[in-house]
Amino acid sequence: MTQRYQPITRLGLGGTGLGDMYHETSDEAAHDTVDAAWDAGIRYFDTAPHYGAGLSEHRFGQALRRRPRNEYTLSSKVGRILAPSETPEIAAPFVGGLPFRRIDDYTADGARRSIEDSLQRMALSHIDIVYVHDLSPDRLSQAEYEHHYAIAAGRGGAFEGLVRLREEGVIKGWGMGVNTIDP
Repeated sequence: MTQRYQPITRLGLGGTGLGDMYHETSDEAAHDTVDAAWDAGIRYFDTAPHYGAGLSEHRFGQALRRRPRNEYTLSSKVGRILAPSETPEIAAPFVGGLPFRRIDDYTADGARRSIEDSLQRMALSHIDIVYVHDLSPDRLSQAEYEHHYAIAAGRGGAFEGLVRLREEGVIKGWGMGVNTIDP
């Protein structure tokens, strides 16, 4: 049976700013932003490991930890895993972040690792919605896109892995998070 998952609010707070996109944001300002959104009735929050190399997820986890988990919807993304790095990899348009480098990984194992790492950064037991992040030709060359898409959609790929994680209750739903609709 297919179920439709509906966020509990019409507006959400995206996490790129909490990951130092375009300018550095202090921890205090990040927490104040989440608190202001909460006070305004926003209950949908979106983040990704890519946003500040984990910084956005970390800040959302800190800011939401005192909120009842059943009162908000949280989404994150897979497709990039983070590996420790002695020097932070600053990927434009981000100007700060945590000391990790990003590695494209659209396999089922990569999706599981990405979600497990996200859960650790946010100190959560589950994620409501997971998007396969930036699997589109506007970010990748056509050859890279076709290669990564074949991995994600194939046997042992992220799509298969996300179905399994949904069956296990680690995530409630999944989809694609891209900036273009045409492949």
